[in-house]
Formats: sequence, C-alpha cells, structure tokens
Amino acid sequence: MSGRWLSTRLYLLREALNSFGAGLAINVLAIYYVRQAHLDALQLVIVGTVLESSYFLFEIPTGVVADTIGRKVSVVAGAFVIGVSWVGQASLPIFGVILLFEALRGLGEAFASGAPEAWLASEVGDDQAAPVFLRAGQIGNASFLAGLVASVPLAAVALTLPVLLCGAIGIATGFLLAFAMRERPFRDPVQRRSWSALAATARDGARVVRRRPLLLTILALELCFGAASEGYDRLWEAHLLNDIGFPALFGGDPVAWFAIVNAGSMLLGIAVMELVRRRGNTSTHGGATRFLFASEALVIAGRVVFAFAPNFGISLIGRWGPSLAAGFGPVYTAWLTRNIDPAVRATVISAASVCNAGGQIVGGPIVGLVGRSRGIPAAIASTAVLLLPTLFLFGRAERQQPGISEPRVAAIEEPAIV
Repeated sequence: MSGRWLSTRLYLLREALNSFGAGLAINVLAIYYVRQAHLDALQLVIVGTVLESSYFLFEIPTGVVADTIGRKVSVVAGAFVIGVSWVGQASLPIFGVILLFEALRGLGEAFASGAPEAWLASEVGDDQAAPVFLRAGQIGNASFLAGLVASVPLAAVALTLPVLLCGAIGIATGFLLAFAMRERPFRDPVQRRSWSALAATARDGARVVRRRPLLLTILALELCFGAASEGYDRLWEAHLLNDIGFPALFGGDPVAWFAIVNAGSMLLGIAVMELVRRRGNTSTHGGATRFLFASEALVIAGRVVFAFAPNFGISLIGRWGPSLAAGFGPVYTAWLTRNIDPAVRATVISAASVCNAGGQIVGGPIVGLVGRSRGIPAAIASTAVLLLPTLFLFGRAERQQPGISEPRVAAIEEPAIV
C-alpha cells in the first residue's frame, strides 16, 4: 500500500466524516439554540459573530503552527478542538457557555483552514491532488445529505444527540489522523497572513484601489455581502420555528422539515451550478456582471418573500428561490480572477476577505438588534436592504473597465464545498 494511496484515502475519509458530522449538527443546532437555550435574535447573531471573530483572530497564530511545526499537527488539533466545542455547547444550553465553545470552534476551524489541502498536495503532488479535491467535494455533498437524514431519528431520541455525535466523530477523527497521518518534510508554507503581512496587504491594497475604480467596487461588494450574511444565516431557522411553523406532515417535526429544506437547497444549488457550467454565458466581463446582478436580485427578492411569508409554502419559495442563483459563487470567483491583474491579485483578494469579515462582524449585531426590537421578519428584511447596494455596484462594475493587460481567461470551475 503506497503512501500516496493512504494519504488520498485519509483525506477523503476525513472529508466524509466532517461532512456527515456537519449534516448531523447543523440540522438541529438552531432548534437547540431557540427551544432549549432560549436565545433571542440578538443572541443568535452574536453567537455567529463570536465564531467569525475567533476564526479571524486565530487564523494567524494557527498558521504559524502549520508552517513551523507541521500540517499534521494543525489538522489533528483542529479535529480535536472542533469536536470538543460541539460536545461542550450541546452539554449546557446556556448563552455564555455557547459563546465560549463557539469561540473555541473558531480556533479549531482556523487550525483546519487550508492545512489539510496543503498536506495532501505535499504528500501526493499538485497534479494528483487536483482530482482528489474534486472527488472530496462530491463525497462531502453526499455525506452531508446522509447526516441530514440521520439527524432526524437521532433527534427523536434526544435533540442534542446529533450534536454530541458530531463532536464525538470529530474527536475520533482526531485520534485516527494522529495515528494514521504521515507527513513528509515540506518547504511550501500554508498561505496564511502574518500581522505584518496583513498591514502590508492593507497598504498595498489601498494604493492599488486608488488607481483602479473597479477594485473599489469589489471591496464595497464584499463589505455588503459580509454585512448581510451573518444575520440571515443565523435567523432564518428561528423565523421558521417562531413565526411560521411547519406543516402537519411528519408530525410537524422541525428536525425533519429542516432536513428537507436544507437538502432541497443543496440539491437545487448543485443542479443550477451544473446548468451554469454547461450553458451559462459568463466568460466575458459583461456577461458575468449581468449574471451576478440577476442572481443578487433573486437573492434579495427571496429574502423579502421569506421574511414576510404568510405560510410555510410561501416561505419555502423564498428560501429555495435564491438556490436558483447558486451559480453565483463560482461565477463571482471567476469574475474576480479575470478582473484583477495577476501582480496584485493576492493583495486584492486578501483585502476583499478582510472587508467581508469586517462586514460580518459589524453588520451581524446590527441585524440582531433589529430582530430584538422589531422582530425576526424585520431583521431578515433588513439583510435584503443591506444587499440592495450590490445591485448598484454590479451595474457600476459593468460600465467599468477591468484594466487588465493580459488576455482574459475562461471561467474557472470549483467543486461545491459544504
């Protein structure tokens, strides 16, 4: 049994276990927060903000671990920390305890960010790793769906059982990887930011953006995306639980219905991405920008429909409708790649990531405050309002010239990652 074969199988097994565990936990987590921990709208959003802030703060020190001690250590540490965080927050339904373990999960996610991919590429080579990443995406999607299905009977025994099992799977994965992973000496560090590099990114980005208006538009888009994402991601399930309710089918069991809603969104997204890949006219600046404009308009409309839906059927249209814009992610990534000079591409993408994170950290609590004072429907509608400037920005971007000297490249394809 060759080392490359073992490394590939370990990577795929890790992806399957992580995705299965995510399907278990995500399907019941909002119910746990709302029904057992009794979190309100602001508290729900603060939980997500703490997770994002922790990840952002720990990204650099965990990168030092991956670069100096080893990717294996980083991957194993991430598995253990994430597993413990799931078990901890499922054990005590108290707001402060949940915040503590979500901050811990941010640390674990930072350990796991980029290190498994870098480890596999070092073990099997870049050319051999590419098809493995694609296969891992497919396995991850299937495993996530399996986790959604499995969470329904498990939650019938105890609501926290799927979350506890997710944590146990993470801890067991850590032990497995600690004993089974091998690591060759490496020289190519994981691409992480240092504090000095972060400051240099800000300075370089500011200089580049001043010279190219389209780049300023890109950063403004990322700020809007971040500000609108955290509140919606944390509140849509609470809206179904508290404001709309579920049909009598399956006994009105929210776990079963969340499994249906999540699985439907995912399958619609996969189908639409394949359709966009085959037939979408997104390989030019104008074509991609118009597609992104239309996709974002659909997302905004879907959120408004979802926020004020009078019944579950209409809310499902509002929730699933934006899934038809699932091609947005890969097309947007390709659009960024085409419209940024290679010489400054890494700088601008890093700056865009910072803007998105900043938008989440600032915008999330604002949406939560709206939810606490005006209700969750108003909070969800406010995330649609926060996205409205993106329509103006995409319209503006279509009229702006990319300013790239080299020929444009075809749209890239990325595997769906859950």
